[in-house]
Amino acid sequence: MSAVIGLVAAALIKAVVVSGAKHVSNALKKGSQKSDSGAVYKGQAMKTLVPTAQSLRSISQIRSEYPPIETMFPLGTSVDDAKARLIEDIASRPFYTSDTNELHKRVEALRNAATLSEVSSLGTDLVMLVERANQNVFAESAKLACQNAALKIGFSKLEQISSLLRSDLIRFAATNHRGATIVTEIDAAIDRDVRIDAEILGLNDNTCHQVLDEFHAALEVEGIVISKPPRRAPTGGICALGAAKDFLSTQLSPKKVVSAPRVGGKQTATGKQRSSSKKQRRKLINSKKVIVAS
Repeated sequence: MSAVIGLVAAALIKAVVVSGAKHVSNALKKGSQKSDSGAVYKGQAMKTLVPTAQSLRSISQIRSEYPPIETMFPLGTSVDDAKARLIEDIASRPFYTSDTNELHKRVEALRNAATLSEVSSLGTDLVMLVERANQNVFAESAKLACQNAALKIGFSKLEQISSLLRSDLIRFAATNHRGATIVTEIDAAIDRDVRIDAEILGLNDNTCHQVLDEFHAALEVEGIVISKPPRRAPTGGICALGAAKDFLSTQLSPKKVVSAPRVGGKQTATGKQRSSSKKQRRKLINSKKVIVAS
């Protein structure tokens, strides 16, 4: 049996973000804040999340809570007033960034603007920068929250799954001692809600829903706030997520073995390795029955 769970992540509460991220208003100040080194759970180092003054929101959520930032100004507005108003408006939003150097460069360029047209153009660029930076911090923090949740329910072996076509799609697998795996995809496209989808592999009974319930509960403890009820759907034993398909393909890909001739009618060690590899592949294929719950 197999199943998948899908969540729309609106915010991270408990006031935690990935280490190194700062609120935009604080990032414009000199100095940096120290962070905790992180906890250890059952021998696996948990990723560092550090305290912040407020919850971390996705860009979709911020846009729904705040009016658009005005980068066009009416005639009669002075250049200095336009620059000050724009910077103050950006600093008042719950934006976070990990790249303070680039932020400082963009803000300095805006402060040196000589015309309203320059303020408008540079202001638009600055808004796009802080929105993308915030989305990156949100996605990375959501990833670490998901990994910590997996560790807490016994899925201690973490593996990254590459995504060659998209930089805003985070994928990883977490495996427990029984060989069951939770594959997670975090879709952080800036033009829509952040989605977290998780699929469980390697279980042959009805415990898949129990595992996904435990994972969902652990995500709530980690501070993930969802904007609508989780979506659950059975898969009928067929992988639903692209990340799950890619993960299984790496697990099932045959290892390259150099052929060796038989000596005196006896199979060489290399031939035995090839035979063992085929048996392992058949065993893995038979055991990897996917479970997805949402």
